[in-house]
Parts: sequence; structure tokens; C-alpha cells
Amino acid sequence: MNLSDIRHIFDYTEWANALAMGAAANLPGEDLRRDVSISHQSIFGTLTHMAGAEWIWLERWQGAHPPKLTPGQCGRLESCGDLAILKQRWQEVVDRRALYISGLDEDRLDGRVAVQTAQR
Repeated sequence: MNLSDIRHIFDYTEWANALAMGAAANLPGEDLRRDVSISHQSIFGTLTHMAGAEWIWLERWQGAHPPKLTPGQCGRLESCGDLAILKQRWQEVVDRRALYISGLDEDRLDGRVAVQTAQR
């Protein structure tokens, strides 16, 4: 995998995430938070999980060892009470990730990152 591939993957990721957030924004609040018996209960729970997972991986790439997120948490380990807050915090992760990726070179891309998984 090279830098061009990495940039392409994250461009696609941001496109797909924006598509999902756009669709979620068109849902009434009760549908967004309705328990539909999926792994993170609701569409909002799934989106929050996605944002939190992207935040955790970015932190790990930068050498941090963040704690495990719990349901309802996102980016800064604070509750994401609504879609607007989630969108804002997720955009902060996207912006930080873009900055991180812009600083990569092929040697750094070939390097290893020590990861400490969150304790349950």
C-alpha cells in the first residue's frame, strides 16, 4: 500500500460517511434513535460508534492509548447528544486525520505503530 492508496481510501471513507450522515439527517429523531436490534442499537448509536472508532485509531496512530469508548461517546470521550454535535466532532477527527496523512511519507507508512487495545 502506498500514499496514493491511503489517500484514496480515506477520500472514499469520507464520501461514504458523509452519505450516511446526510441520510441520517433526513430521519426524524425518533427513527434515528429507535432500537432496531443491531449491534449499536440504533442508527445514531452506529454513527457514534463509527466516529468513535475513527477517533481511537487516529489517537493510536499518533502514539496515544485512549480508553475504550462506551455507548453514546464519540471523538473527545464526551457524550454526543445529537446529530449536530456528532457531525462537528467527527469533522474534527476528519480534519486531524487529513493533517496526519499529509505528513506521511513512504518510509513512515512502512513503519510500525505500537497499539495498546482498550481494556474491557
